[in-house]
Amino acid sequence: MKRVVLTRKIQLLVNSEDAQIRREVYKTLCQWQHICFKAANYICTHSFLQERIKDMIYLAEGVKVKLSHIEKDADGILATSKKNTTYQVLSANYKGQLPTRILSCLNNQITALFQKEKADYFDGTRSMRNYKKDLPIPFSNADIRHLEVMDNGDYSFSFFSLPLRTYLGSDTTDKKQLLYQLSQNHLTVRNSSIQLLNGKIFMLLTIEQPQEQHQLETGIIATASLATDAPITVSISADQYAIGSKEEFLYRKQAISTAITRMKKGASFNRSGHGIKRILKNVTHLQKAEQRYIQQKLHVYSGRLIQICIKHKAGILVLGKEPDNSTNELLLRNWGYGSLKDKIAYKAHKAGIQLIIATTNE
Repeated sequence: MKRVVLTRKIQLLVNSEDAQIRREVYKTLCQWQHICFKAANYICTHSFLQERIKDMIYLAEGVKVKLSHIEKDADGILATSKKNTTYQVLSANYKGQLPTRILSCLNNQITALFQKEKADYFDGTRSMRNYKKDLPIPFSNADIRHLEVMDNGDYSFSFFSLPLRTYLGSDTTDKKQLLYQLSQNHLTVRNSSIQLLNGKIFMLLTIEQPQEQHQLETGIIATASLATDAPITVSISADQYAIGSKEEFLYRKQAISTAITRMKKGASFNRSGHGIKRILKNVTHLQKAEQRYIQQKLHVYSGRLIQICIKHKAGILVLGKEPDNSTNELLLRNWGYGSLKDKIAYKAHKAGIQLIIATTNE
């Protein structure tokens, strides 16, 4: 049976009534995230140096340099395996400051990503990754312990002896169901992480589960096109559907855009206190609200498209090329057809629908 990988962003709280304990746990997570940020850049730089050491033309003639274990290769210069070199560096610098399992997960993720992208680095077609301070703290399946349901429907667990719990609120997605299956050991946690962002704690939970089973037929083909009048138009045999409309989408978007313009005009009269950031605080808040509104609409439209395909048992979805509407700045600001395609591809794969993306319009 085919399996799919899902990622859910879940807010976390410190599971304690003691304010001092809450502060200590948050402080510990902040320190761990800061160490992960430094260690990730350390790994990336160290890996790049290892790969390019053979290009140091100023080394003495006759020097043979090969990145392999000296016991396995006479020309090798490493006292350990290549993958273990970066872990040894991290262990020497950060052992005791961060759990070693986190260091191991971080090392595996960064080195795997470096190996995947190194050809582009050396060709000059891609710059090296620069990891920022909000880099999440990676963890493995064994690091979440004592996952139990609470009286209010949330879940409590221990993360390296730190007491944490989920905050699901009025969640209408499948997070509660996934957490329940995880507590019953019916699902497998993959490369997940915990991130501190804007004073809040989030868990980026990545799990693997069986692919949804639907009665689909490869002989039934759905054709979807992207436009500005109707975000998605889908045709299946003689049936045609328009998902969303320009007026419905612009109604709320124009209200937010007008409010942003109004806030910008009045920003010069705001109290500063902390410079330009304080003056434009309301503007920034509305700009983020606009972005969230767009993303929510993209999720709704892509979800409806997949539901229509499942209803008609369409096993293949052909997605046409987006039109050139660059002149309509009001509609296209923060509206990413690339993001819409990504969401459609993700949900189609989850439902077992084959997606074909056309490069030209017929």
